[in-house]
Amino acid sequence: MQAPGGPVRILRGASYSAAFTLLSLCLGACAQDLVRTEPEPQEPDTGQWKFERRHDPVGGSEVTTAWLSISRFHILSGNFYEGEVQLMCFRTRPVIRLRFNTRIGSDRTAALAYRFDEKPGRFPKAKFFAREKLIIIDDKKEVSEFVDQLQSAQNLLLRVTRLRAGTFTAKFPVHGASHAIEVAFAECPVTEKSKLRTSEIFGPRSSAS
Repeated sequence: MQAPGGPVRILRGASYSAAFTLLSLCLGACAQDLVRTEPEPQEPDTGQWKFERRHDPVGGSEVTTAWLSISRFHILSGNFYEGEVQLMCFRTRPVIRLRFNTRIGSDRTAALAYRFDEKPGRFPKAKFFAREKLIIIDDKKEVSEFVDQLQSAQNLLLRVTRLRAGTFTAKFPVHGASHAIEVAFAECPVTEKSKLRTSEIFGPRSSAS
């Protein structure tokens, strides 16, 4: 014969056990939240851009050059064409360097035009180096306009019109250029921040008594 109140004690004990188990689970979950590590930062999307980092022994700084290369085979002529777009600093100035493995003409016999995606085409001021097969854009305004459109573009279409050798075009997949611009022009920003005057840093000079 069961003593009065016996079943009640059993139920109370079971309730205490269940509550203790629930509390343990909650504490374990909270502990996992406390030790949970932050997700690692994702690598920037650089598309097909490549990078070369080197130390400048004279300036004592790290210099990074970013470039994008293409190559194609022309079936009719049997020629293999190559092209390269390079972002770099030259004498503390941002420069756009275009290299090809075909004749490009000279300043007097050739002209450069480019277009990003569906934006209107532009005809920048550029310097042609026929022997090296290089085209350089170093005018500050032209570089700024080029980089501004390159920042979010997917494709770049270049056209070189030559009086003696006709016209050729090259298409570059420039997706991911944002990071390339950042690292290539770290030592020569395209848009320089305005420098503060001495009075803005230290306050106006007091007049001599």
